[in-house]
Amino acid sequence: MFEKNLSLSRLIGFYGELLSERQKEICTLYYDDDLSLAEVAEIVGISRQGVRDALKKSEANLREIDDKLHLPDVFDERNRLLADIVRRLDTVKSAVHDKSALDTLEEALSDARKLLSKEVL
Repeated sequence: MFEKNLSLSRLIGFYGELLSERQKEICTLYYDDDLSLAEVAEIVGISRQGVRDALKKSEANLREIDDKLHLPDVFDERNRLLADIVRRLDTVKSAVHDKSALDTLEEALSDARKLLSKEVL
């Protein structure tokens, strides 16, 4: 269950803006804030069954969008490639003796590290 919630929380992070405001609020309260159905129902002013139905519909929408776009996979692959590039550039950095080339390399490494530290695409 924890893994499913984590997966859905991640999909909300990528595609949450594509849900209705109500769906996004319910999903955020339930998956991100870890509130119970009853707690979410009280906050949004609907029944527990209404919350459950909204969660099921939102989950289906998020999975359908992800089946088409695969943004989390693209994000993970981009980060993996960037991390590998940083590692390789760090390895060759010690072999660079030209000051100008070393400065350019340091700048490129800095840019790549900035990209790696970002939470979104």
